[in-house]
Amino acid sequence: MTHLPVRSHRVEPVATSKTPSYRWRITRLTATPAADLGTVEAPDAESAIKVEIETFKITDPNKQQRLAARRLPDNAALLKQMDEIARGIGNKK
Repeated sequence: MTHLPVRSHRVEPVATSKTPSYRWRITRLTATPAADLGTVEAPDAESAIKVEIETFKITDPNKQQRLAARRLPDNAALLKQMDEIARGIGNKK
């Protein structure tokens, strides 16, 4: 099974100063495994996918429809979660 190379790139945020910007991981949904295209900064998932379409110049509508965006945790929330896990208090039922 071959894996496609992961291409991460830095993209300027599309958000204004009034709109919060988040990190999004963009994935191309095809046959297994799905391919990670990289991460972008955008205020919402739709904007993140638009940035990726422009960055990679994806002109085929079928390929554009196969893109998905997943919001990545911000550093503060991630650090809190890691701290809770380290102290053994995270994920208790």
